Amino acid sequence: MDATCSGCGKTLIESDILYTADARVVCAACNDKDDVAATDKRAANNIRTSAITSLLVGLLSVFVNPIYACTVIAISAGAYALKSLLPGNERFSDLLSPGTKSLIWVCACLGIAAAAFRLLIDFAILKIVLFSR
Repeated sequence: MDATCSGCGKTLIESDILYTADARVVCAACNDKDDVAATDKRAANNIRTSAITSLLVGLLSVFVNPIYACTVIAISAGAYALKSLLPGNERFSDLLSPGTKSLIWVCACLGIAAAAFRLLIDFAILKIVLFSR
């Protein structure tokens, strides 16, 4: 039973037939292209997720910050998200809409700011305790 690739139109023998997630018949080359495209979309989505994580964990760090874990997570996730939007990373950032890019900038910056605010509070308390004699 021969089939035709739905991506490029190439005729396939039965042993070369592959199927996509939506049950389309594809050849190995088209399957690889689809796989790379899906992986790139997941990577772009991870950029957005890390920015939102930075914001949520940064806000959490203001109230609860065991051994500065929340601060480290918020700053590193925010830095990853912002670095991913810089020139040179267009492979993934071009897959994001302008609104999503704005969301990433806002969430990452606010998350880093919240974590930095917590550090400033801790250092101010430490200064008061150590030098208030």
